[in-house]
Amino acid sequence: MSENFYKADVLEEPKAVKDSEEEALSEDFPEDDAEFNRVMDKFDKFGEFSLTAAEHHAIGSTPDEDLLNNPGKAEYEVISDEKLIKILDSHIKCLLNHSGAYKPGEYEASLELVGKAIPFLKSVGRLPAKYNDFNLEALNYKQSA
Repeated sequence: MSENFYKADVLEEPKAVKDSEEEALSEDFPEDDAEFNRVMDKFDKFGEFSLTAAEHHAIGSTPDEDLLNNPGKAEYEVISDEKLIKILDSHIKCLLNHSGAYKPGEYEASLELVGKAIPFLKSVGRLPAKYNDFNLEALNYKQSA
């Protein structure tokens, strides 16, 4: 068998496979860089509770069903008080009990979520009362500018 046989038939993927992979990749990555950057800036400043379903799509993220069922509304507008408390409780538990029992990076992810969520939720009137006096500084959280 010639070397060309391998190059043509074995090493190259069929065109249909290439096209379907390119389509899948284009669905995962937004085409509008300006929108992507705008949403990422918003996410970096305010966190995930500030995003709408369309904004999740703009950054290649998958919004939850509550957001999909409420187009144009941000997570903080549609999330139930119970679910919000459950999420915050879980992340704050991780922060207060960081004895190494969590997966690598989980503490940092929780610190980031809580550090953005508490000020943001307070600013929009959605911070659960039990967290009104939560001290972010005690966690050494420094919000990025």
